[in-house]
Amino acid sequence: VAVRLRNVTPDGGLVSKLLVFVERVSPPIWIENGRSDGKVVHRNETAEVKAQRRWDDARSVAVEKIAHRGENGETFDETEDRVREALTENGLLERRSSRSMKLQVSGVTPCQKNGQRNGWTGAALLTAYEVDADAISAIEEGTVWEITDVSCRGRSSSGGGVFNSGAPGLELTVGRRSSWRRVSASALQRGNLAPSPVP
Repeated sequence: VAVRLRNVTPDGGLVSKLLVFVERVSPPIWIENGRSDGKVVHRNETAEVKAQRRWDDARSVAVEKIAHRGENGETFDETEDRVREALTENGLLERRSSRSMKLQVSGVTPCQKNGQRNGWTGAALLTAYEVDADAISAIEEGTVWEITDVSCRGRSSSGGGVFNSGAPGLELTVGRRSSWRRVSASALQRGNLAPSPVP
């Protein structure tokens, strides 16, 4: 059974299944980590395309230079090992970069027979890491989702960033293991539930 957002507390830990209404969606960003300089870099879509192209070009040049320095009589396996070692030393063996997105979400609430909604639904900042392109295109403002494996914690008043007014609140995090299932309006109606956006 999915938990409603208003029942989640800042020290709630891992929630197996959560029901949320998406109020706002920020543009996706790319996070690159595992760099040779130890930095974690955030980029928008355009900057990520340029960074990937630069890395691909640098890697191709490095591989060509390393392979041409091979000794006569060197076996294929020896060449491959030498190339791998040199690429690792130069931070060009692999590039770790993944999409993430931030959403402002609220919950759903039971409806009375006259259509009025009952009570506060809760609100949170949800950060989704390692999101694929299909999911990003499907997650729209005004939709309701059932999400699995959600981690929750309190957001400090000093935290800045997207959608954060500076007030403390609830922060949710989902990753690659989380699954997203869109909940239709008819399914909400059958459950006598409705979104109630934060004013």
